[in-house]
Amino acid sequence: MSTQSEDALPEDALPKDAPEETAPGPAGRRRRRTARRRRRPAVVLAGVLAAVAVGFTLWTAPTTREILLDSFTERPRTYAELFFTATPGFEGSTVVVPVAVTDHGEGSQGYRVRVTLESPSGQVLASSTTALKAHYGAPVPLVAKLQTNADVALVRVALVGHPQSLYFRFGKSQTPHG
Repeated sequence: MSTQSEDALPEDALPKDAPEETAPGPAGRRRRRTARRRRRPAVVLAGVLAAVAVGFTLWTAPTTREILLDSFTERPRTYAELFFTATPGFEGSTVVVPVAVTDHGEGSQGYRVRVTLESPSGQVLASSTTALKAHYGAPVPLVAKLQTNADVALVRVALVGHPQSLYFRFGKSQTPHG
């Protein structure tokens, strides 16, 4: 009497290209593992391609794109920009201060720019305030000309009612001695 059942065939009796379901024992398990390993990269690649396709579809939808941009990027707050357009200088005894103001969505109808000249001791020598009409996203230039016969050490420019201010120091910069 044989120990093998009549249904089971010995391992060496199976053809090499036999389907993995019919291969019993360790050789069949090895074949199934090898087949799974070969399928893994294809499954991963298919998953990546599907994710890219879904991501691209979502990114091209305007409302989804806005929501994603809002969640991943910091949107700038509204503000007014004050800056020198050139270096302040002298035309004889007149100090020329070229500045510009750009409205970045603040919604203000106008701005007031105050230019002040100071002496080396900090005394105010001259001051002028000028109104500007705001233009969203476009710089509005202003050239302030202040007359003085005294020694000017510092020009201060301020946006009245706003935290923005500038200064320009004439001559050598003072450094603390220590």
